[in-house]
Amino acid sequence: MDCAYTQQIWGQVRTRLGLSCSSPSADFTDWWLTARKSVAKVDRKTFDAGVILVTWLIWKERNVRVFDGIAATVPVLCSAMGDKWETWMAAGLAMEKMTVEKTWTDKASVEFKRDLEKRAMKEWTERDFRELKSTVRIIAVTLALIFIIFLVSFFVPMTKTFQILWWQWGLLCILTSIITLWRIERALTPLA
Repeated sequence: MDCAYTQQIWGQVRTRLGLSCSSPSADFTDWWLTARKSVAKVDRKTFDAGVILVTWLIWKERNVRVFDGIAATVPVLCSAMGDKWETWMAAGLAMEKMTVEKTWTDKASVEFKRDLEKRAMKEWTERDFRELKSTVRIIAVTLALIFIIFLVSFFVPMTKTFQILWWQWGLLCILTSIITLWRIERALTPLA
């Protein structure tokens, strides 16, 4: 292969997987058949799946470069290959015997996943803070209503039936506040 980018990709793949075969040559089919012989028989289906995946992703990268004018770096494409490989493994398109999934990690993909986790945690915290603020407002309104209930019950003459309903409504407000406070405490426990 004359393409330096493709040679770097295949070099990375060979290094990560610990393959002793050479990089693909001008005659790709001959290379594939020869390289396949250097892999244990039980791992050949997995090797074939890996070769198909790498060639397919190189072809997709070529199309993105030609038609969209966007070029991915070697580490980015290798990281995408690792992610696709995990997807293929989960879908059963590659055999699990080969140790490919254990060795297919690089610094770029690890940092990318760590960045995603940080972003998700930040969004989770911000969302919970907004919910907490609205819950505190609800509690404040409920406590104000309870205060009004007690004031009204002492200063406004009521029938016995209405007074019972009035107190029941007040107790319901208190119970709701207690449950809400308990839910807030439970929600904040993982943050401590």
